[in-house]
Amino acid sequence: MPKIRGVFFDWGGVIIENPAPGMAKVIANTWGVDFKSMGGLPLELLDLFQRGEIEEGDFWNAVGEYYSISVPSAVKEGLWGKAFDEVYVEINPTLDWATKLQDTGIQTGVLSNTELPAVELFESQNYSCFEHLVFSCECGVSKPNADIYHFAAEQMNLPPSEILFLDDKPENVAAARKTGMHGVLFQNFQDAIQQVLEIDEELVGDGIG
Repeated sequence: MPKIRGVFFDWGGVIIENPAPGMAKVIANTWGVDFKSMGGLPLELLDLFQRGEIEEGDFWNAVGEYYSISVPSAVKEGLWGKAFDEVYVEINPTLDWATKLQDTGIQTGVLSNTELPAVELFESQNYSCFEHLVFSCECGVSKPNADIYHFAAEQMNLPPSEILFLDDKPENVAAARKTGMHGVLFQNFQDAIQQVLEIDEELVGDGIG
């Protein structure tokens, strides 16, 4: 059985409920546009936003230009963070487990594709159960690019083979495994813990699972 000495958690979908559907509704209502029927927010612009290559104001302006629609002032005034905050719901078992891991000497961290306004929201939560924070908008690379996993491993100063990674997207888990990390696809907490047991049962303490 491998000896895991570090665990990285994705944020949306693992630490908190996936915020994307709720944020889409808030953004659509604020803008007054049904982006879902238009194909959603342009992925190429989202990628730039998540890698920190454009700021929020430029992102919204680019979305307006992409669809040839005007950008309301309410959208320009920090809509991303406001929408995220409005739908923010923690997955408490994940947070409790991260705390227990830390108490036993396991390094813990967050590895997330996210945007600068969302990082500000994360920091406002004052989580003490995560020692290492790797956000795509700060390091300029996003999952599933292998570089972000190597960067995360360097932050823990551990080889990938001693790191467990949990994410709700199969492509991100598969990419982590290719770098040598142990990947767990997170669909719900209990299912994830059962997968963790098969990797390193010492990570799962009494009263979990």
